[in-house]
Amino acid sequence: MLMRISQPKVVTKSGKSRLTAAITLEKEADQHEVRELWFEVDEKYHSYLCDERSDAFLVAMLQYAMRFGYDITCEAPITAELLYNLKFHLVPILCKSSSESWKNPKIIAETSAELLKTAGAVGTGMSCGVDSFHAAFDHRNDSEGQPRLTHLFINSIGSFDANYQKLDQAGPSKEEIKEATFARARRVAESMDLPLIESNSNFYQVYNNDLFSKTHTYATIFSVLALQKLWGIYLFAGAGDYSQFSLYEHDTKDCGWYDLLSLNCFSMRHLRFYSEGGVKTRGKKTIAIANESLAQEELHVCILRTDNCGKCQKCRRTMVTLDAIGKLNDFKNVFPVIYYQKNLDEYLEWLAKGFVKDDVFAIEIYNLFLKNEKYSEILDPMIKDIKNKKYKNSLLYKQKSEIKSLKEQIKKMEKSATKKKDQIDKQKSMINDQKHQLNASKNQIQKMRCSMSWRLTKPLRKVTKMLKRD
Repeated sequence: MLMRISQPKVVTKSGKSRLTAAITLEKEADQHEVRELWFEVDEKYHSYLCDERSDAFLVAMLQYAMRFGYDITCEAPITAELLYNLKFHLVPILCKSSSESWKNPKIIAETSAELLKTAGAVGTGMSCGVDSFHAAFDHRNDSEGQPRLTHLFINSIGSFDANYQKLDQAGPSKEEIKEATFARARRVAESMDLPLIESNSNFYQVYNNDLFSKTHTYATIFSVLALQKLWGIYLFAGAGDYSQFSLYEHDTKDCGWYDLLSLNCFSMRHLRFYSEGGVKTRGKKTIAIANESLAQEELHVCILRTDNCGKCQKCRRTMVTLDAIGKLNDFKNVFPVIYYQKNLDEYLEWLAKGFVKDDVFAIEIYNLFLKNEKYSEILDPMIKDIKNKKYKNSLLYKQKSEIKSLKEQIKKMEKSATKKKDQIDKQKSMINDQKHQLNASKNQIQKMRCSMSWRLTKPLRKVTKMLKRD
């Protein structure tokens, strides 16, 4: 099967500039499907859209090709360094370590070794979550050789479709959540005195699969490479630290676990990607932003509402972390702190369950509570109780229970067998006694017979004796 990526082109209309390319999927000689993949920004960024090369579209469709077995051909050239990184480093190891036997695609395209001229901007995404705030605050200044932020970036490339497609009809629509997210990012950008680039794309629809958690890194890199004539450095705000790097069954998990590899392979001389905050855990990032007034007013992690609901996984995780470090009340304007305090046991039980399941975030939060000597008298008994319940529901416990039951059955059978043996032995003893009695009776009868015979023959013996004398 073959995937054809057409020459990218830029179309400007109604104040928006769109970079677009046709993706043709040829399954058989007479069977093909065409999907248009596009990326859109304000018209003022028109000159930064890269239509000279297919880099953005190749990265966008790369995982799709590996997952579903397509070779790739591109009409526009590919940056030589990028093709080398993908062909000889990233793709082979991803295919080798996939659990679903990904195919290593042939990539047919001309290459360009010419250094692309860029504006050298330094950017990061601004979703207003913990990771994006950490990236932004950590690069406000250029101290100690750190690149200083010049732009903030917010994308609608799939997360609103993937995360909010099953919302409660009574709640806000995904369009309302998207608008609230963009409005929040605008306020943050204004406070930080940085320009905000707002983008839109149909990436998720083109993939036509529920694969966002497995492709979000590719989606973000696609959006950055679409504007690659703007950027010199892009700080990718990852969720985990470097120690959590893993390729094990990566095709079934969040693609962020191997950002350390993929971001390096997506980098080129004119554009460098960094996994920002990779030396810190989520808890340490939360600690780093906890004293920032801007974060206290604008932090948003919820996946269900325009505000922080306090009940979804991300809300719970963030609130419990802030409580562990004694900063939750500082975020009362963005989190339902009173609700949390009234339902503390529920939140701690949620944490305890995560701890027992070896969730890396829950373990770190528990250790923060332990360090600050909070709630140990509640958490420790909860964890012990959950472990006991978990053990009782485990296969090992069931196997041990079955073995114990079998042992008890065997013991009962042995006891029953012993009882039956005793009965048999008793019956044998009775039979032997009866035999002895029978033999004694026989002997007695024999003696009686002998005695009777002697008496009956006595007269005959006398006659015989008398005749012998004569």
